[in-house]
Amino acid sequence: MQFEHVDTARIARLWPVIAEILAPAVRVHAGAKMQDVYDRLMSGHFHLLECAGEEGQGLLVIHVFAEGDLTSCYASYIAGKAASPRKLIPAMRSIMTQFETHCRDAGVHQIYIGGRDWRRVFPDFTPADDVPGRLRKVL
Repeated sequence: MQFEHVDTARIARLWPVIAEILAPAVRVHAGAKMQDVYDRLMSGHFHLLECAGEEGQGLLVIHVFAEGDLTSCYASYIAGKAASPRKLIPAMRSIMTQFETHCRDAGVHQIYIGGRDWRRVFPDFTPADDVPGRLRKVL
């Protein structure tokens, strides 16, 4: 599984396709709007990663930030397609494993994910705070 940073010029050019892929993930977040996601990507506040491999392909919208002395990464929106419906959960786990490695290599200390309740898919994540569905993993 490879991760590639998508630059703002490519985001602007491919936004209708990107927005269609991200739409299900954005809808899960109460009050989230596609225009806000686009604006944050274009400003550099959010970053878009594209991943592809035999298991499937996907997009991750991430936000890297400091929490005290720690660097954290919040995967705000994750969306994509698995090679087949039966491979969805294995594909998601593979993507997350590679994402963790990518983050660790970049000096990130912890990852947050949210939206849906991902505890069954990612049992090694723990509840992060009082926000329903937000999970955390220390790397």
